[in-house]
Amino acid sequence: MIVLADPYNYYHRESFITNTVKLETSYKFHYPLWKLSEYSRYPVENILLGDSRTDALGTSAIEEKTKTKWYNLAYGGSTVPEIIETFWYADKQTKLKQVYIGLNFNLFNSYKRMDRVTEAKNILGEPLLYPFNRTVVKAFFYNLYYTATGGDPEIGKPTMGPDEFWKFQLERSAANYYSPFKYADDFMQGFRDIASHCKKYGIELVFFIPPTHVDLQKRIDDFGLRQTEIRWKKALHEIAPVIDMDEPSDFTSDPRNFKDPYHLKEPAVVMDSLFGK
Repeated sequence: MIVLADPYNYYHRESFITNTVKLETSYKFHYPLWKLSEYSRYPVENILLGDSRTDALGTSAIEEKTKTKWYNLAYGGSTVPEIIETFWYADKQTKLKQVYIGLNFNLFNSYKRMDRVTEAKNILGEPLLYPFNRTVVKAFFYNLYYTATGGDPEIGKPTMGPDEFWKFQLERSAANYYSPFKYADDFMQGFRDIASHCKKYGIELVFFIPPTHVDLQKRIDDFGLRQTEIRWKKALHEIAPVIDMDEPSDFTSDPRNFKDPYHLKEPAVVMDSLFGK
């Protein structure tokens, strides 16, 4: 039954579960498994890497601006190890041309090393592992339930109101990222290795730092990490071009521009900074 349902379209065949259902269930349970499975079938030479702030950019507006095909390999809740592993996976699938990596300082905590990408690669590389993987089985049952009921699974949606969620993100979430905090030298070395590879093979590499609300920017000072952040930005600039949008400004001071302190309501300002108006 799992083979026939194929929650992550691994077998490249018709399924009795629609992609609409899978995008509301399977995709949200394991972003890397869904995207890497799809990318392996349709590799694209221009890619975006990062976390949910980069994922929100999509690709349609970028393709309209650049007149080229892009694939967004960013994941919600992504870590730097996942970003690095995804680059090397994509590089094996096709000859890359442009790589844009969205990064924010909070990702450079050495204690944050979750790696769903390696798990996804192992599943995709072993056919017998796929139908018995816990996440695949869980997605399968959600696929069945929401196909039968037609309801919205509401996976990943906040269970609190906007004001309460804003406060939660500013206090609890920021503390989770910044306390304790250890600067990850090996993360930066991982990007140096990527940059060397890109230079060798003529791949354009660009880092960009998406904007966050100034209240969140100030939390860096609250945890005594401003000098560490300056060191981090300097190191990025030494590796590749950096487009930094995460600075105090009229735009980042206005909460109306943000869904929460981390995420923009509309990504147009990022698009314009990266690809021009």
